[in-house]
Amino acid sequence: MIGVKINFVVTDCQQALEMYRHIFDIQHESVTNDEHGANEAEFTMYGTKFHILDGTPKCKTVESNPSAPGFIWIDITVPDIKDIYKKAMAAGCQELQSPTELEGLCVTNAVFADPFGFVWMLQQE
Repeated sequence: MIGVKINFVVTDCQQALEMYRHIFDIQHESVTNDEHGANEAEFTMYGTKFHILDGTPKCKTVESNPSAPGFIWIDITVPDIKDIYKKAMAAGCQELQSPTELEGLCVTNAVFADPFGFVWMLQQE
């Protein structure tokens, strides 16, 4: 099978999945229910596969640093940027850029950091 999956490590993948579920339209999800540090979740969002794992030193998986987000960002084109952004703010995400129309480019974008230290850029064309 050919495809792309984005993998990232968070402090608690069950908590992260719950938050992402409230913000985005997620399909085909699966999540384990083991002891903390041994869980993982997979889901599809807008045709892209995501795999999140609990951070655990035993497996040498290190989660991002929520106090210093921004080393990578996930760029998603969404159907209703204001609705998705509102959900992100309600879920406890940090505003980095409110929905802003980029003049001459026919696109609106917004940027937020989630509580796990990942930056998400939303775009609506």
